[in-house]
Amino acid sequence: LKSFFRKLPEPLIPTGLYDEFIDANRCPDEDKRKLKLKRLLHLLPPHHHDTFKHMAEHLNKVASYGHINKMDAKNLAIMFGPTLVRKKGDDTVSLVTDMSDQCRIVESIILHR
Repeated sequence: LKSFFRKLPEPLIPTGLYDEFIDANRCPDEDKRKLKLKRLLHLLPPHHHDTFKHMAEHLNKVASYGHINKMDAKNLAIMFGPTLVRKKGDDTVSLVTDMSDQCRIVESIILHR
């Protein structure tokens, strides 16, 4: 599944919205951060939005068995975050500086889908 999303020509979070998602995630007020992320999800192209919605539901279900499979929402976000929320190309600097944001965005979406 991760390989499939990694090979897509455009990430699930389109590169045109990448910076907005990162900025929203850095909002210090937790409630405002969640609201901003939710609004941004509705700006996704329909097929991206639908795919992300189903992916989040699936990952939430996997996380619900975290006590058995050791893959809670945080671990799943670490695994899928940099794949689902990424810039095009291999910008090593943003890869390193944005990784915690990428993971936190995906973790929030898994938990609050």
